[in-house]
Amino acid sequence: MYRLRYSFFFCIGLLTCGTLSAQISGMVRDQSGQPLPFAAVYWANSTNGTICNEKGEYVIESAKSDTATLVFQYIGYETVYKKINSRRQQTINVTLHSQEFIIDELVISTKREDPAYDIIRKTIAEKAKNKIKHQTYTADIYAKSLIRMDKMPEKFLGENLGTLGGLVDTSGQGILYFSESTSKFYFQYPDKTKEIMISSTSSGTDVVYMANQFDGGTFNFYNDYIQFNRTLVSPIADKALEYYHYKLLGKEISDQGSMIYKISIIPISKYEPLFSGVIYIEDKNYMITGMDVDINKNSISIAFLDSIHIHQIYLPTDDIYALFAQKLSFRSNILGFTVSGNFHHVFSRYVFDADVSTKVNTKETFLVTQDAKTSGNRMEWETLRPIPLTLEEKLDYIRKDSLKKIWTSKSYQDSIDRKNNAFKISDLLLGYQWSNSYKSRHAGIRDPSALIRFNALEGTKINLNTYWTQSDSSFRKFTIQNTLQYGLADKRIKSAFSLEYLSNNYNQTFWKVEFGRKVLQFDPRQPISERSNTWNSLLDKVNKIKLFEKDFISASFKSEISNGLYLSTTLEWMHRRPMAIHSQYSWRFQQREYENNIPLGVENESQLKENSYIMAQLGFVWSPAQTYASLPNLKVRDQSNWPNVHISATIGHPLDNHSSTFIKNQFKLRDTYVNFRLLGYFSYNIEATTFFHASPSYFGDFIHQIGNEVTMPINPDLSAFNLLPYYQYSSNKWSVQYNFRHHFNGYVAKYLPLLRKTKLTFVFGSSALYTPNNGGYIEGFIGLENFKIGPLELFSVDYTIGKGHNLDLKNGFTIRLSALFE
Repeated sequence: MYRLRYSFFFCIGLLTCGTLSAQISGMVRDQSGQPLPFAAVYWANSTNGTICNEKGEYVIESAKSDTATLVFQYIGYETVYKKINSRRQQTINVTLHSQEFIIDELVISTKREDPAYDIIRKTIAEKAKNKIKHQTYTADIYAKSLIRMDKMPEKFLGENLGTLGGLVDTSGQGILYFSESTSKFYFQYPDKTKEIMISSTSSGTDVVYMANQFDGGTFNFYNDYIQFNRTLVSPIADKALEYYHYKLLGKEISDQGSMIYKISIIPISKYEPLFSGVIYIEDKNYMITGMDVDINKNSISIAFLDSIHIHQIYLPTDDIYALFAQKLSFRSNILGFTVSGNFHHVFSRYVFDADVSTKVNTKETFLVTQDAKTSGNRMEWETLRPIPLTLEEKLDYIRKDSLKKIWTSKSYQDSIDRKNNAFKISDLLLGYQWSNSYKSRHAGIRDPSALIRFNALEGTKINLNTYWTQSDSSFRKFTIQNTLQYGLADKRIKSAFSLEYLSNNYNQTFWKVEFGRKVLQFDPRQPISERSNTWNSLLDKVNKIKLFEKDFISASFKSEISNGLYLSTTLEWMHRRPMAIHSQYSWRFQQREYENNIPLGVENESQLKENSYIMAQLGFVWSPAQTYASLPNLKVRDQSNWPNVHISATIGHPLDNHSSTFIKNQFKLRDTYVNFRLLGYFSYNIEATTFFHASPSYFGDFIHQIGNEVTMPINPDLSAFNLLPYYQYSSNKWSVQYNFRHHFNGYVAKYLPLLRKTKLTFVFGSSALYTPNNGGYIEGFIGLENFKIGPLELFSVDYTIGKGHNLDLKNGFTIRLSALFE
């Protein structure tokens, strides 16, 4: 389901030439002549079939027997059966007549409970039994995904958008993404799945995307809870009657002789994570036969999504109703761009109670075969697709196939590069990049907004970060980077080069060599933002950042050596020297002087003296039970349901006779997402660090915690504290700490009428630590988050109370700026 968010927020033909085998095609309309999109067409006594497209058109492969019965079905309409010679290619148009749902007198009575409640109770009671009637199954899946631009501004960030390189027409409308695929799906109760994509084709590109993956878009309403950004409550969950009202709209007799009930599901609150719409239930085993429901944007707290619609069709097979087709539609409006789309999945050729153990007993849940990447032959797809293309889709294939030849040509890519390589005003904010797209080469300047910074040690500092990259079709990548800094006050040049090679994109194998001179914080995580420190220095004349200068040469390697197990290692020579205050410049409070460059935790200045060391680091990160998707040259990892385990050891060997070799060991347990269902989710970090053999003599090698003494820290880590003074609890012995944040995802805010309309949500948590040097510290906080513009996260606000050993009770507000401000 997580891949659905990350696929979902990313995806914001050929005219028929004939077929290789007999097919039946036609149109399905109602009695007034209107097409019936999503009507089911299938062979009787099977799950082999198709659904109609938006124009009511269908096409279906011939049955295995010479004579077979073709079934045309649409909920609310009389089912039509056609006995035909299935070996002959033919056109069969069908008209379905609406079937009036019967409403008993009991239903319209206002003195008794609506009969829908009793039906829902029985459905809930039978739910567990119905879920396990078949412990395993396999099925074929056809998937079609389409994302369309409905409206767009003429300009964005001051630049003309034109036709987006031919993706849209001059009115700003057109298909942005269109693809089809066929897969084999394996299921084992309760939740083990494997999907193998066998063939795939996309309009205008050879790249295989994951938008067609079914497991990522599963809405199994037999489960009590369904994960989609927030945890949604199924209308037949065990406690569904606490969240929904129900109304019986009518009933009809099915062709199997059972009664089909049409029931309206009505959320008790529009701010709860709930569905609204219609559910269809049969009365023999109380199984779902159809779903036609919406999720409103208030339910899922996704600001830029206007609506989501789910339509499911179930067909009778054996002793169950099996999912035959699902259509997920959405509409989004973000920063003036209106985008809509739909994702179709059609199931066929079910095999129940099959042996799927060899397929599902693996952490690989989705596989794109190498053949799928090259299966874009348009003639072959005429026989593969069960949903006929609309005229718009056919024309999109034709147009994009022609455009692809243009897009991939050297002349076109060179012309686009010439345009994009020209300097633009937006480059001052986003950075400048020169590209040779045809040769996959890029060079540029990162983050020009960081070109000028200030701190009291270097004064006004000029930063220039440049890079050059070369990549290939298998995603291998070679990168050269240079950082060049010059302080106008200390008058020293600091420059460092790095050479990095991504040799295997699938397991993320990196090799890196780096050398030069840098100015660094004593905490190697560099927790204090230079941007934040610049403003605090100039406005308040405080210099919280504490720095030293380092000359170094290092070599490092990191890779996923087994699924979920990551190795990193570094060998480094370094020479470190202290730095002094060189500037008293500020915009205000000129009479003040900047504090010295000695962190709070330093007991004597010998801990800051010049030194040389050889450092060796070895680290492992283990993500237990990590599942993943395999694409050609790419592995997409799911977040594990278990916490990540971090273990590292660092050996520091001094190159003088004044210090001893030390060994620093750290153990960390960290999980950024623990689903707490309707109560939201929480994140936590637990870590313990100690030294063996000897204690380090240099302060930079101590154990440090991420403190904060500014009102607006930028993108603080989960392990950061809100009010802990910088370096005050640093230790050269051992340290333990925990950090906890719970995100309510609207659970509390729904009870506050004014707040729930703002999309703001509550967060609370606490952090604590203990070191033998300074004792303990603990803080608790409550806050509001989800301050956004469209999808862009801006900040959250915490109110914190903290108390530590030999520290007075502290309290204050913290505005935690997002990574957008880095």
